[in-house]
Amino acid sequence: TTVWVIAAVMSYAGVMLRIPIVNSVPSGSGELLSTAALLFGLAPAVIARMDRLGVAFIAGPFIGIVDQGILFETRNSNLATALMLPIILGALLLQSKTLSRSQDTGVTTWQQVKEFRPIPTEMLHLPEVKILRWAMRLGFVAFMVSIPFIVDELRIDLASQMLIYAITGVSLVILMGWAGQISLGQFAFVGIGAGVAGAMSARYGLPFLVSILIGGIAGTLFSVAVGLPALRLPGLYLAVTTLLLAQNVQTYFLNPTYYGWFLQESGTYAERPNLFGWYDFKPDRSYYYLCLFFL
Repeated sequence: TTVWVIAAVMSYAGVMLRIPIVNSVPSGSGELLSTAALLFGLAPAVIARMDRLGVAFIAGPFIGIVDQGILFETRNSNLATALMLPIILGALLLQSKTLSRSQDTGVTTWQQVKEFRPIPTEMLHLPEVKILRWAMRLGFVAFMVSIPFIVDELRIDLASQMLIYAITGVSLVILMGWAGQISLGQFAFVGIGAGVAGAMSARYGLPFLVSILIGGIAGTLFSVAVGLPALRLPGLYLAVTTLLLAQNVQTYFLNPTYYGWFLQESGTYAERPNLFGWYDFKPDRSYYYLCLFFL
């Protein structure tokens, strides 16, 4: 409790002292309490391995100089935020694979969530258990297949979006639930894949499925570029880097101001596919089943 109080007081002091510099007051939607403000505090902490106060003391002013220098030269705060990503990744690459103080001593408040008790092995072979498990699976599949006939036609698009969010949810289950690695910016990879796929389809006229493949490759390359430096060291560094990537994707990588030459032009759309010329996915109901197939 003492540690949390000290950290909260120091964070509050930092935010309040920043008000006269950025000429902004705290608000729920203001820049002061945005993710960007958090990232400028996380950057020196990552450079210090979340463990070395002296390094953080030196890195903090360095980050401030970079931030204000870029802002003075360009009058654009997005570029300063974007530069935090290579700074953090570079710091992670240069650091040795040693345990931090909390990990070395085993002092941590992070605990694994209690798992659900599985079905006992003796019961798995009972006919009624087998029938019930298969009935639940088939019932769920039947419900998903019948959704376009249950909901109003105007809401089928909404159901397709829910399937797309479910795909992202499955990726989080694999990453966080199975691998135990915390990602706070998973939609950054979704955004990169969607941005590249949209550009390939709407701007360069590539087939829909080919565009999706290229978008997936782009998302993979970004995840490798972020994951390799962050996963070299034990701890929550992947969470910090993915949070920073999410901010950068929103304000920099998918910003037409910087990448308008590549992203799809305003007013253009990625057309729904016509599979091999014999099945058209333009109707909402057909496109729903395409999203269900990918899920």
